[in-house]
Amino acid sequence: MTFDDAIQADYGTMLADVRDKVGGQANWTIKDDSSGGAAQLAKGDYFVLTSSTPTEDIYIGVESDLGGLVLQHGPAWDAANEQWTDRYQFDPAQTGQNYPTYTTDFAESAVAYPKTNVDVDFAMQMADSGSYWLDYTDEKGFQLYWQREIADGDDGELFLGVGKVNRAWDYTAADEREAGWALGFGDTNNGLKAVHMSASGWFNNNSNYNGNNRYEHHVGNNDQPAHGHVNPDAAFDNYPLTNSVVSSRQYRNVEGEDTVIGDFDNWVEDRSGSSTGHKDEVQDAGGAGVYTVLKRHSNLSIALRMD
Repeated sequence: MTFDDAIQADYGTMLADVRDKVGGQANWTIKDDSSGGAAQLAKGDYFVLTSSTPTEDIYIGVESDLGGLVLQHGPAWDAANEQWTDRYQFDPAQTGQNYPTYTTDFAESAVAYPKTNVDVDFAMQMADSGSYWLDYTDEKGFQLYWQREIADGDDGELFLGVGKVNRAWDYTAADEREAGWALGFGDTNNGLKAVHMSASGWFNNNSNYNGNNRYEHHVGNNDQPAHGHVNPDAAFDNYPLTNSVVSSRQYRNVEGEDTVIGDFDNWVEDRSGSSTGHKDEVQDAGGAGVYTVLKRHSNLSIALRMD
Protein backbone atom coordinates (compact mmCIF):
# COMPACT_ATOMS: atom_id res chain seq x y z
CA MET A 1 0.00 0.00 0.00
CA THR A 2 1.36 3.39 -1.01
CA PHE A 3 0.22 7.00 -0.83
CA ASP A 4 2.09 9.48 -3.03
CA ASP A 5 1.57 13.01 -1.76
CA ALA A 6 1.87 16.12 -4.00
CA ILE A 7 4.23 14.64 -6.58
CA GLN A 8 5.21 17.23 -9.18
CA ALA A 9 4.75 15.84 -12.68
CA ASP A 10 3.43 17.10 -15.99
CA TYR A 11 0.24 15.60 -17.40
CA GLY A 12 1.86 12.98 -19.60
CA THR A 13 4.41 11.94 -16.99
CA MET A 14 1.73 11.65 -14.31
CA LEU A 15 -0.20 9.18 -16.47
CA ALA A 16 2.97 7.15 -17.09
CA ASP A 17 3.56 7.10 -13.32
CA VAL A 18 0.03 5.77 -12.72
CA ARG A 19 0.64 3.04 -15.30
CA ASP A 20 3.94 1.96 -13.76
CA LYS A 21 3.02 2.26 -10.08
CA VAL A 22 -0.42 0.64 -10.19
CA GLY A 23 0.52 -1.90 -12.85
CA GLY A 24 3.70 -2.80 -11.00
CA GLN A 25 1.91 -4.16 -7.94
CA ALA A 26 2.14 -7.88 -7.20
CA ASN A 27 -1.31 -8.82 -8.47
CA TRP A 28 -1.82 -6.11 -11.10
CA THR A 29 -0.30 -6.13 -14.57
CA ILE A 30 0.18 -3.74 -17.47
CA LYS A 31 -1.66 -5.72 -20.14
CA ASP A 32 -1.15 -3.27 -22.99
CA ASP A 33 0.69 0.01 -23.48
CA SER A 34 0.55 1.85 -26.80
CA SER A 35 3.48 4.07 -25.78
CA GLY A 36 5.87 1.16 -25.34
CA GLY A 37 6.74 2.20 -21.80
CA ALA A 38 7.36 5.88 -22.56
CA ALA A 39 8.11 8.12 -19.59
CA GLN A 40 5.55 10.65 -20.88
CA LEU A 41 2.31 9.72 -22.65
CA ALA A 42 1.30 11.54 -25.84
CA LYS A 43 -2.17 12.36 -27.13
CA GLY A 44 -3.78 9.21 -28.49
CA ASP A 45 -1.76 6.96 -26.17
CA TYR A 46 -3.39 4.48 -23.83
CA PHE A 47 -2.56 1.70 -21.42
CA VAL A 48 -4.60 -1.17 -20.01
CA LEU A 49 -4.27 -2.38 -16.43
CA THR A 50 -5.45 -5.83 -15.36
CA SER A 51 -6.68 -5.72 -11.78
CA SER A 52 -6.21 -8.11 -8.94
CA THR A 53 -9.13 -10.45 -8.14
CA PRO A 54 -11.78 -10.13 -9.47
CA THR A 55 -9.72 -9.81 -12.65
CA GLU A 56 -10.94 -7.03 -14.96
CA ASP A 57 -9.29 -4.71 -17.46
CA ILE A 58 -9.15 -0.93 -17.05
CA TYR A 59 -8.31 1.16 -20.16
CA ILE A 60 -6.92 4.64 -19.49
CA GLY A 61 -6.19 6.75 -22.54
CA VAL A 62 -5.65 10.29 -23.74
CA GLU A 63 -8.23 11.63 -26.19
CA SER A 64 -6.44 12.70 -29.36
CA ASP A 65 -8.16 16.06 -29.94
CA LEU A 66 -8.30 17.94 -26.63
CA GLY A 67 -6.22 15.62 -24.48
CA GLY A 68 -8.98 14.61 -22.07
CA LEU A 69 -8.86 11.38 -20.07
CA VAL A 70 -10.66 8.35 -21.55
CA LEU A 71 -11.84 5.56 -19.23
CA GLN A 72 -13.03 2.16 -20.49
CA HIS A 73 -13.77 -1.02 -18.56
CA GLY A 74 -14.43 -4.65 -19.27
CA PRO A 75 -13.64 -8.28 -18.49
CA ALA A 76 -11.27 -8.89 -21.41
CA TRP A 77 -8.98 -6.69 -23.52
CA ASP A 78 -7.12 -8.31 -26.44
CA ALA A 79 -3.63 -6.77 -26.36
CA ALA A 80 -2.49 -8.51 -29.54
CA ASN A 81 -5.28 -6.91 -31.57
CA GLU A 82 -5.63 -3.76 -29.46
CA GLN A 83 -9.36 -4.14 -28.92
CA TRP A 84 -11.97 -5.40 -26.52
CA THR A 85 -13.14 -8.98 -26.74
CA ASP A 86 -15.54 -8.40 -23.85
CA ARG A 87 -16.41 -4.87 -22.71
CA TYR A 88 -19.03 -3.64 -20.28
CA GLN A 89 -21.71 -1.90 -22.33
CA PHE A 90 -22.13 1.07 -20.01
CA ASP A 91 -18.57 2.05 -19.15
CA PRO A 92 -17.83 5.79 -18.89
CA ALA A 93 -16.42 6.28 -22.40
CA GLN A 94 -19.11 4.32 -24.20
CA THR A 95 -21.93 6.18 -22.44
CA GLY A 96 -20.51 9.62 -23.22
CA GLN A 97 -19.93 10.80 -19.65
CA ASN A 98 -19.06 14.52 -19.27
CA TYR A 99 -17.68 15.34 -22.76
CA PRO A 100 -19.73 13.56 -25.45
CA THR A 101 -19.49 16.42 -27.95
CA TYR A 102 -15.74 17.06 -27.85
CA THR A 103 -14.55 14.11 -29.92
CA THR A 104 -15.14 12.65 -33.36
CA ASP A 105 -15.40 9.13 -31.91
CA PHE A 106 -18.45 9.12 -29.64
CA ALA A 107 -17.71 5.68 -28.22
CA GLU A 108 -14.39 6.93 -26.83
CA SER A 109 -15.37 10.21 -25.20
CA ALA A 110 -13.36 11.68 -22.34
CA VAL A 111 -14.53 11.67 -18.73
CA ALA A 112 -12.16 14.28 -17.29
CA TYR A 113 -10.42 17.36 -18.61
CA PRO A 114 -8.13 19.29 -16.24
CA LYS A 115 -8.67 22.73 -17.79
CA THR A 116 -11.54 25.07 -17.08
CA ASN A 117 -11.58 26.27 -20.70
CA VAL A 118 -12.63 23.39 -22.97
CA ASP A 119 -11.80 24.50 -26.50
CA VAL A 120 -10.05 22.80 -29.40
CA ASP A 121 -7.96 25.93 -29.90
CA PHE A 122 -6.68 25.71 -26.31
CA ALA A 123 -6.26 21.96 -25.94
CA MET A 124 -4.56 20.24 -23.03
CA GLN A 125 -0.83 19.79 -23.56
CA MET A 126 0.94 16.69 -22.27
CA ALA A 127 3.80 18.84 -20.94
CA ASP A 128 1.44 21.00 -18.84
CA SER A 129 2.89 21.02 -15.34
CA GLY A 130 1.06 19.99 -12.20
CA SER A 131 1.02 17.84 -9.06
CA TYR A 132 -0.69 14.58 -8.23
CA TRP A 133 -1.84 12.56 -5.25
CA LEU A 134 -2.11 8.81 -5.78
CA ASP A 135 -3.09 6.02 -3.42
CA TYR A 136 -2.76 2.45 -4.66
CA THR A 137 -3.12 -0.92 -2.97
CA ASP A 138 -2.92 -4.37 -4.46
CA GLU A 139 -6.20 -5.47 -2.93
CA LYS A 140 -8.42 -2.37 -3.01
CA GLY A 141 -7.49 -0.44 -6.17
CA PHE A 142 -6.33 3.13 -6.65
CA GLN A 143 -7.45 6.75 -6.57
CA LEU A 144 -5.82 9.73 -8.29
CA TYR A 145 -6.11 13.52 -8.10
CA TRP A 146 -4.06 15.73 -10.44
CA GLN A 147 -4.08 19.53 -10.56
CA ARG A 148 -2.79 21.60 -13.49
CA GLU A 149 -0.35 24.36 -12.43
CA ILE A 150 0.23 26.73 -15.34
CA ALA A 151 -1.35 29.88 -13.82
CA ASP A 152 -2.92 30.97 -17.11
CA GLY A 153 -6.45 31.26 -15.72
CA ASP A 154 -7.46 27.82 -17.03
CA ASP A 155 -6.02 25.56 -14.31
CA GLY A 156 -8.33 22.72 -13.36
CA GLU A 157 -8.22 19.33 -11.66
CA LEU A 158 -9.22 15.76 -12.39
CA PHE A 159 -10.05 12.71 -10.31
CA LEU A 160 -9.98 9.03 -11.29
CA GLY A 161 -10.65 6.05 -9.04
CA VAL A 162 -10.99 2.27 -9.32
CA GLY A 163 -12.22 0.54 -6.16
CA LYS A 164 -13.06 -3.07 -5.40
CA VAL A 165 -16.67 -3.60 -4.36
CA ASN A 166 -16.99 -5.44 -1.05
CA ARG A 167 -19.87 -7.67 -2.10
CA ALA A 168 -23.01 -7.79 0.05
CA TRP A 169 -23.93 -11.00 -1.80
CA ASP A 170 -22.26 -13.09 -4.47
CA TYR A 171 -23.57 -11.39 -7.59
CA THR A 172 -20.79 -13.06 -9.59
CA ALA A 173 -23.09 -16.10 -9.63
CA ALA A 174 -26.15 -14.08 -10.73
CA ASP A 175 -27.88 -14.50 -14.11
CA GLU A 176 -27.04 -10.89 -15.01
CA ARG A 177 -23.47 -9.70 -14.65
CA GLU A 178 -22.06 -6.59 -13.00
CA ALA A 179 -18.52 -5.30 -12.61
CA GLY A 180 -16.49 -6.28 -9.58
CA TRP A 181 -14.76 -2.88 -9.53
CA ALA A 182 -16.50 0.47 -9.10
CA LEU A 183 -15.22 3.50 -11.00
CA GLY A 184 -15.21 7.14 -9.98
CA PHE A 185 -14.16 10.21 -11.94
CA GLY A 186 -14.59 13.95 -12.13
CA ASP A 187 -13.06 17.32 -12.91
CA THR A 188 -13.45 20.99 -12.12
CA ASN A 189 -16.02 21.54 -14.86
CA ASN A 190 -18.36 18.64 -14.03
CA GLY A 191 -17.75 17.89 -10.36
CA LEU A 192 -17.55 14.39 -8.91
CA LYS A 193 -19.20 11.22 -10.19
CA ALA A 194 -18.45 9.09 -7.16
CA VAL A 195 -19.91 5.74 -8.26
CA HIS A 196 -20.06 4.29 -11.76
CA MET A 197 -20.91 0.62 -12.27
CA SER A 198 -20.06 -0.27 -15.85
CA ALA A 199 -22.81 -2.84 -16.48
CA SER A 200 -25.62 -0.67 -15.07
CA GLY A 201 -27.58 1.02 -17.86
CA TRP A 202 -29.91 0.64 -20.79
CA PHE A 203 -29.86 0.93 -24.55
CA ASN A 204 -31.81 3.95 -25.82
CA ASN A 205 -32.62 3.66 -29.53
CA ASN A 206 -34.32 7.07 -29.56
CA SER A 207 -31.22 9.09 -28.65
CA ASN A 208 -29.45 11.46 -31.02
CA TYR A 209 -26.13 10.60 -29.41
CA ASN A 210 -23.78 8.25 -31.28
CA GLY A 211 -25.95 8.23 -34.40
CA ASN A 212 -29.49 7.17 -33.51
CA ASN A 213 -28.48 4.94 -30.61
CA ARG A 214 -26.89 5.32 -27.25
CA TYR A 215 -25.70 3.18 -24.40
CA GLU A 216 -26.97 5.16 -21.42
CA HIS A 217 -25.46 4.66 -17.99
CA HIS A 218 -27.93 4.28 -15.14
CA VAL A 219 -26.89 5.21 -11.61
CA GLY A 220 -28.36 2.64 -9.25
CA ASN A 221 -31.32 4.24 -7.51
CA ASN A 222 -30.12 2.91 -4.17
CA ASP A 223 -26.55 4.17 -4.50
CA GLN A 224 -25.32 6.17 -1.53
CA PRO A 225 -22.02 7.83 -2.56
CA ALA A 226 -19.56 8.17 0.30
CA HIS A 227 -19.41 11.59 1.94
CA GLY A 228 -18.05 13.17 5.08
CA HIS A 229 -17.66 16.51 6.80
CA VAL A 230 -16.25 18.06 9.93
CA ASN A 231 -18.48 17.46 12.94
CA PRO A 232 -19.86 20.87 14.07
CA ASP A 233 -20.56 19.67 17.63
CA ALA A 234 -18.31 21.61 20.01
CA ALA A 235 -17.57 18.46 22.03
CA PHE A 236 -16.06 16.68 19.04
CA ASP A 237 -13.38 17.63 16.55
CA ASN A 238 -13.76 14.71 14.16
CA TYR A 239 -14.79 13.82 10.63
CA PRO A 240 -17.70 11.35 10.46
CA LEU A 241 -18.01 9.71 7.04
CA THR A 242 -19.71 6.86 5.22
CA ASN A 243 -18.68 4.21 2.71
CA SER A 244 -20.10 4.29 -0.81
CA VAL A 245 -23.09 1.94 -0.98
CA VAL A 246 -23.45 0.51 -4.48
CA SER A 247 -26.57 -0.73 -6.28
CA SER A 248 -27.15 -1.77 -9.89
CA ARG A 249 -29.95 -1.60 -12.46
CA GLN A 250 -28.94 -5.15 -13.39
CA TYR A 251 -30.83 -6.33 -10.31
CA ARG A 252 -33.95 -4.13 -10.36
CA ASN A 253 -36.90 -5.73 -8.59
CA VAL A 254 -40.62 -5.56 -9.42
CA GLU A 255 -40.99 -2.43 -7.26
CA GLY A 256 -38.41 -0.64 -9.41
CA GLU A 257 -35.72 -0.72 -6.72
CA ASP A 258 -32.12 -1.45 -7.70
CA THR A 259 -30.62 -4.05 -5.38
CA VAL A 260 -27.65 -3.09 -3.19
CA ILE A 261 -24.62 -5.17 -4.19
CA GLY A 262 -21.88 -3.91 -1.85
CA ASP A 263 -19.75 -0.99 -0.73
CA PHE A 264 -16.24 0.50 -0.84
CA ASP A 265 -14.33 3.30 0.92
CA ASN A 266 -11.50 4.37 -1.41
CA TRP A 267 -12.71 7.96 -1.84
CA VAL A 268 -15.21 10.25 -0.14
CA GLU A 269 -16.96 13.44 -1.24
CA ASP A 270 -15.98 16.20 1.18
CA ARG A 271 -19.01 18.28 2.21
CA SER A 272 -17.29 20.44 4.81
CA GLY A 273 -17.28 23.66 2.85
CA SER A 274 -14.94 26.19 4.46
CA SER A 275 -14.39 23.91 7.47
CA THR A 276 -11.74 22.03 5.51
CA GLY A 277 -9.03 23.28 3.21
CA HIS A 278 -7.14 21.91 0.23
CA LYS A 279 -4.64 19.25 1.37
CA ASP A 280 -6.07 18.92 4.89
CA GLU A 281 -5.55 15.50 6.49
CA VAL A 282 -8.24 13.46 8.24
CA GLN A 283 -6.64 11.46 11.06
CA ASP A 284 -7.73 8.56 13.23
CA ALA A 285 -7.76 8.66 17.04
CA GLY A 286 -4.07 7.80 17.13
CA GLY A 287 -3.08 10.66 14.83
CA ALA A 288 -2.44 8.53 11.73
CA GLY A 289 -3.59 9.90 8.40
CA VAL A 290 -6.66 8.19 6.94
CA TYR A 291 -7.83 10.56 4.17
CA THR A 292 -6.38 13.63 2.43
CA VAL A 293 -8.91 16.30 1.42
CA LEU A 294 -8.29 17.72 -2.06
CA LYS A 295 -10.39 20.70 -3.12
CA ARG A 296 -8.39 23.40 -4.84
CA HIS A 297 -11.69 24.34 -6.50
CA SER A 298 -14.94 23.71 -4.64
CA ASN A 299 -16.50 22.10 -7.75
CA LEU A 300 -14.39 18.99 -7.14
CA SER A 301 -14.10 18.39 -3.40
CA ILE A 302 -12.90 14.91 -2.52
CA ALA A 303 -10.96 13.01 0.12
CA LEU A 304 -8.65 10.17 -0.95
CA ARG A 305 -8.02 7.27 1.38
CA MET A 306 -4.37 7.00 2.44
CA ASP A 307 -3.90 3.23 2.77
